[in-house]
Amino acid sequence: MSKTNASRAVLISNLQPFFVLFLAHFFIPDDRITLRKVIGLFLGFAGVCLVFLEKEGVTEGFQIGDLLMVFSTAVWAASAVYTKTVIHRLSLHFIAFYQMAFSVPLFFLCGFLWDQPMIGVLNREVVIAVLYQALVAAAFGFVAGTLCCSTMVRSS
Repeated sequence: MSKTNASRAVLISNLQPFFVLFLAHFFIPDDRITLRKVIGLFLGFAGVCLVFLEKEGVTEGFQIGDLLMVFSTAVWAASAVYTKTVIHRLSLHFIAFYQMAFSVPLFFLCGFLWDQPMIGVLNREVVIAVLYQALVAAAFGFVAGTLCCSTMVRSS
């Protein structure tokens, strides 16, 4: 996010449903792209394009953060589609743990490579804050969101 501006990042992250629809067509049985979905995708994508064609504010030239946001949004969509394909077979805790086990080291590496230092001194308060964010906020949010989605998927 520090390599682009907030308005561009929000617009790009809202491309996630486009990626989900495209990937679901290939990886989720009975989830096909219909004419109605194509029209909806076209209208939504046209709106995003119109905002990026604006000459002031949002469009201050292409930024590397834009590409990183597109990549992260595509990975987010792939994660959502994969989760939907395995949610019937695996425990929610198992899904949450393995997604965090792979993503947290990657986030730390990317943060180290591309962000400015955010922590001056690694002390007890910093470790507790990071553990709280990882174990309580992120894990609980993911499990609650996945549980909600799995309830909707299982009831349909």
